[in-house]
Amino acid sequence: RHPLLTGVLFLPIIVALTVGAAKLTGFGPADDDDTTGMKQNNLYVRLYFIDNTNVYGVRDYVDRVEEFLLPRIDSLGIESLYTFYQDNTAAFGLFFKEPGEMSDRKILDLRKWLRANLPVLAGAKYRFGNDDDSGRGAKNLSLTLFGEDSALLGEIAAETRRRLSLMGGVEDIRDDSRAGKDEIRVTLDRSRAARFGIDSRTVSQVLGLTFRGIPLGEFQGKEREIELGIVLEPSDRRNIENLKQLPLSYRDGAPVRLAQVADFGFGKGPRTIEREGQKTAITVRGSYEGEDFTRFTKRVERMMNSLDLPAGYGWSFGKELRRQREERSDLGINALLAVCCVYFVMAALFESFLHPLVIMLCIPFAGLGVVWTMMITRTPFNIMAMIGIVILIGIVVNNGIVLLAHINMLRRKGRPRTAAITEGCADRFRPIVMTASTTILGLLPLAVGRAAVAGGYYYPLARAVMGGLAVSTLLTLVVLPTFYVLAEMSVERLKKTYRWGVKGAPLPWREEG
Repeated sequence: RHPLLTGVLFLPIIVALTVGAAKLTGFGPADDDDTTGMKQNNLYVRLYFIDNTNVYGVRDYVDRVEEFLLPRIDSLGIESLYTFYQDNTAAFGLFFKEPGEMSDRKILDLRKWLRANLPVLAGAKYRFGNDDDSGRGAKNLSLTLFGEDSALLGEIAAETRRRLSLMGGVEDIRDDSRAGKDEIRVTLDRSRAARFGIDSRTVSQVLGLTFRGIPLGEFQGKEREIELGIVLEPSDRRNIENLKQLPLSYRDGAPVRLAQVADFGFGKGPRTIEREGQKTAITVRGSYEGEDFTRFTKRVERMMNSLDLPAGYGWSFGKELRRQREERSDLGINALLAVCCVYFVMAALFESFLHPLVIMLCIPFAGLGVVWTMMITRTPFNIMAMIGIVILIGIVVNNGIVLLAHINMLRRKGRPRTAAITEGCADRFRPIVMTASTTILGLLPLAVGRAAVAGGYYYPLARAVMGGLAVSTLLTLVVLPTFYVLAEMSVERLKKTYRWGVKGAPLPWREEG
């Protein structure tokens, strides 16, 4: 019984060592919105302007940034610089010479260096990444505030931005209400308008005619139909002074101008109007450039829960974080479904519920191999690695099937259980090792290469499958026979206990080998 005792103690020791090493190294699943292990060969820097700036003014700002970046391209590891600009915005794409060598740590250091050294531009701010993505070296943090009143939501968003800025580690804090384009706001003074017999409908019709025009139908020409419409000349719609002089109606032969019945102001209009749970929503965004994003999100959650929100107002993490967590949850459900499907197929083939259950113990062995391989090779445990684990579920049981099928065949030929296990392990050792080795070697090019699809590298998936299969193969030959014996001994003892309790049969306390 010494081999049995060895097998029982072997697995807990390995599990304890794995858990201890994971805690010591801080290894674990990648944080939400983690870009580690994703293929990105560039870093985007965007320039946003506080005031309305036309394309010629933006060009002057762009020239100053390019004068700073172009002489430093080689020292920063940049192969090329791409610049795009238009009214009120500009973007700089920094494309790396060796994308595979630019780790997240190096890109994070580059981001910090650029923040500290890019030229200070009056009336402009730098932001890294896209509107919905912080880019490499940082993680996107988004908080959605929802309620009824847009003005009150704007005040809550301002307080949220202030609190986030005090927490440290968050850069590029902004919200959707401040990301719109400049607009002229015309506010009708109803008391003044009533004196002239003008209502809001008249004003809206005149403004619609001025800026959108009115279609007049189609004119039938000799060869084709021509669409006709009426709209003011562009020169008459160019500035606010023309807008103020817009005639609305006539009184005593004199025109009633828009400036006589309305007030004018400037502001930023939202690009889109978001709805969350049938309520108006504003999203506050930022880029987290710290180390532990999971711990930071918990701090953010405590901070947001301390906000004194009015009745009917609430908050939640942004759609991006919620979507990523839902995808991770769906992947866990898929893994559970894969385990169930594999079990039921084996139960049908073995015509037993016990032996497939023993074979399923190969899966935890594979999990230990995945963790150790990821820690040793410093591979990110991201979504690609999780997909590899799902694939691994269907692969690692093959060794257990081959081994147990041969052991059962030997027992049907009359071999005792212990002899059948010894002979079966010796007979199937070479085929099991050969099939596992060919699979591992076949995945080796993916494990050391930089092949990618949709921006995601394959190497976390390949390394997860290789490590899990290698460790599972070795532990299967040692631990699986142990649990095979334990399972059958437990079932035999339960049967004898049942016969003793129901039929009064004697209960033997010694097991036959």
